[in-house]
Amino acid sequence: MKASARAFLSIGPLRLHGEIDDCNAPLTCVFEAHTNQGTISGKCITQTFPDTEGFNVRWKLTLIPDEKSAKRASALPADRVYDMVRSQALEDGNYTLVLPLFGDFFIKPDDPEYIELAMSTAPRYETRPQEVTISRTSNAPLTLELLFEERSKDFDLQLRKPSREWILRYLDCLYRLGTNRPDGFSR
Repeated sequence: MKASARAFLSIGPLRLHGEIDDCNAPLTCVFEAHTNQGTISGKCITQTFPDTEGFNVRWKLTLIPDEKSAKRASALPADRVYDMVRSQALEDGNYTLVLPLFGDFFIKPDDPEYIELAMSTAPRYETRPQEVTISRTSNAPLTLELLFEERSKDFDLQLRKPSREWILRYLDCLYRLGTNRPDGFSR
C-alpha cells in the first residue's frame, strides 16, 4: 500500500493529497449533503493544514451552496460538534464523509491526481473522533466552513481510542443533537 493510502486511512480523506505536489493547497470539489435542514449541494474546497503540535490532523471543508439549496443551507446553525467522523474512498475516486450528528456528504474532487489517489485506496474507510466547528464565513455568496480537528489529547493513535473527556463531550452533543425532532428522542 502506498504511503499516501496509509495516510488517507489514518487521518481522513483530505490528507490523501499528502503525495500531491503541494499537500496543503486548496482542492476544489462538488458536494451533496443530507443535513437536518434537508439536502444541500454546490461547490466545495478541501484543505489540510500542516502538522501542528497537539493535533493528529486538522483540515477544513468549505461549502458554497448552489442557488437551489442556499435557503436550506442558510438555516444550518454555527456550532461545535464532537462526532465520530467516518470517511470512505469510493472506487470512482469520490468519497463519502459521515458526521452522524450533523449530516452525510458525497464529495466529488476535481483534481485528477487526487482522484487517482482516492481510487487507489478504495474501498477503505475509517472512523475517527473529531471536534468539528461549523461556521458561516460569508453571506454573499453563502459560504460555510467545517473545520475538522483531531486533537492528540482526544484520540490516542497507539491505543486507537478516544479519551474519556472526548467521549463525555460527544455524549453531550448526542443528547443535544441526537435527532432533528423538536422534542428530541422518541419515547
